[in-house]
Amino acid sequence: MENFQNNTEFPMNVEAKLQQKILFAKENALTKEEYEEITEADFESQNIQNKRELIDKEAFHYQQFRDRLNKASVEVETLAEARRAMVILGLSTYSTNDTLSHENAHANKTEQLGAKHAGYEFVLIKEDGGFNVQPQASYYIPDEWSKEKQNAVNIEITQAPEEYGNKMSDGDRRYLDDLRK
Repeated sequence: MENFQNNTEFPMNVEAKLQQKILFAKENALTKEEYEEITEADFESQNIQNKRELIDKEAFHYQQFRDRLNKASVEVETLAEARRAMVILGLSTYSTNDTLSHENAHANKTEQLGAKHAGYEFVLIKEDGGFNVQPQASYYIPDEWSKEKQNAVNIEITQAPEEYGNKMSDGDRRYLDDLRK
């Protein structure tokens, strides 16, 4: 696990870029309905990809949802940046620590299994005059791996929080159910 830096030690150029990312995501935050629609599309896409490659028409269709999600998201590479983003977004210390523990479990398992950890993502959803923050670890499983191996790795990564003493999120449980079909 990375050593967290306090704000006075956080590099100013990284802080400025992070502030810009957060401002952009806030300006493009999703409504709850948009988030639910995008989440459904993402599950559909993943369910197809767990069985076969998307055809071009499908890839184009689902990419539109992904593009909208990306605009409402703050993407960072490191755990220290993730922590700082959560502080800027106003999450409590408990919520920040719990979330980082959960997402870092996914990240650690990803690396252990030979996949590529790509960072952390925080989706901003408009709620009651503020924002709900939906976190996730980002990772990439090599295309050249068989569908069976990709599926097995996805299952292990999804279950990782429990292995590390945390719990799976509702999204993790739903994704796990889809993987096992």
